Amino acid sequence: MLNGRFTYDGLGKQLHIRNMGIVNNKPSAKDLLILYNEGVLNNIDYSKWTCKKRLMNSDFIPLGVPEGATQAGQVVAGSSSLSGMDVLVNSWKGAIHQGNGYYQSTFTEFGCLPMTNLLYTPQTHWTSISYYNILLGIMNPMDFIPPFFCQKAKLESHETNFIDALKSVTREIVSEA
Repeated sequence: MLNGRFTYDGLGKQLHIRNMGIVNNKPSAKDLLILYNEGVLNNIDYSKWTCKKRLMNSDFIPLGVPEGATQAGQVVAGSSSLSGMDVLVNSWKGAIHQGNGYYQSTFTEFGCLPMTNLLYTPQTHWTSISYYNILLGIMNPMDFIPPFFCQKAKLESHETNFIDALKSVTREIVSEA
């Protein structure tokens, strides 16, 4: 399990995820900088000043209700007993990877902010992503510029997708601890 923060640019089709974890009392951090318009994922390790570049073999998926999704339900998260103690949310479901996987995503009714994504494919199994402390807007546009040491990294021939990359980073953090 990892915690992290992300910067998302839907218009520019860019995503920067900072993964942080503590395993066996050892901290570790890895970044994923995904530039979908370039078709490149940068796996960045600031502690070692290394960068691995891979081709992305998946399309950009906007952080919103996917096209073709069907509503799975609407519920109140929290308590509706007192005013302001609840959030009305909608869950959506659908197929991914040409029907070879499934997702269920939950968004707030007002503002359509993401709360959770639950994804399943036979290759990656279950992936659960929860979102907290969302700020609207891009606080630092420099988040989408790879560090200088990524410029020298050679583009690997091994392709990847978002879920595989996220799970790979998790495995790296755990194996280094």
